[in-house]
Amino acid sequence: MSEAARAGSEGGNDAPLEASRVPNPNEAFGLAVIALSGVPPFSEYDFGAFGQQLFGQIHRGHYLFAVRGDRVLGYVGWGLCEEATARAWLEGERRLSSDDCAGGACVLVMTFLAEAPEVTRFLARECRVAYPDRKVVFAREYTDGRERRIGAVFNRRGR
Repeated sequence: MSEAARAGSEGGNDAPLEASRVPNPNEAFGLAVIALSGVPPFSEYDFGAFGQQLFGQIHRGHYLFAVRGDRVLGYVGWGLCEEATARAWLEGERRLSSDDCAGGACVLVMTFLAEAPEVTRFLARECRVAYPDRKVVFAREYTDGRERRIGAVFNRRGR
């Protein structure tokens, strides 16, 4: 990814959305922090625990950026674990180590940011293609006062 992307430039509004990983995990971590840090609810999180979560996602390769040209429009980070483990984390009953998220039958979406519905659909589609025939669990946090919601979908053949 270019220096402009790391700086958050506007370029390439007509370019198609692309899924991207940054080859250097330290650069990927910095880019994720820049993309997430100014956006609720992420801007309100304690950085210590959240930073460790991002670090684990990136170092396991369990993340994607949605980019258009040099601009980051979204991020998704996940872990692969057993469903009971995923639900315990979603309910706030336990913290997860990177080892907890390194392999399992369930895709736990831990971090999700999208600037527009188009980006949400794009990232969801990329994850479905990457992990066909797996259950995906997630929590949805709203910034408009609505209550947090936990959901699950079964991904059939990456469609």
